[in-house]
Amino acid sequence: MLGRTVAACIVAIVMSATCAAADPYEGLWVRNLKDCAVDDVDNSRTGVDFSQRARSRGSIGLFDQYEHHCRIMTREESGSRVVLRATCFNFWEDFEKNRGGFAETHRLEVAGHDRLMIDGSAYRRCRSARAKP
Repeated sequence: MLGRTVAACIVAIVMSATCAAADPYEGLWVRNLKDCAVDDVDNSRTGVDFSQRARSRGSIGLFDQYEHHCRIMTREESGSRVVLRATCFNFWEDFEKNRGGFAETHRLEVAGHDRLMIDGSAYRRCRSARAKP
């Protein structure tokens, strides 16, 4: 139950950032649009959020996937590309307690309208957390 609550909170944060559309990298991204409608399962859903509420412990944002939660510590932009350096955690409880984090680098590139390359894989933006393809 806690997992569903956490997932719902993450989706709410990411979707509100998507609506603001302040940053081309922000939003809820998926490799398969069917994944937009399914939360709290192992799928391609990836959230990117640079809003104030996503910041914690000195981070500038959140990069979030199923059982993979990252505090974005630095952001290096070059044209339509950005490199995110992050401290990541396998479980939300560890993320909250700042326990067992490890360094990762993620590369994002705008690939067209509502399209993003994340670490070399093509993703599409979800328009709604419960959107049907």
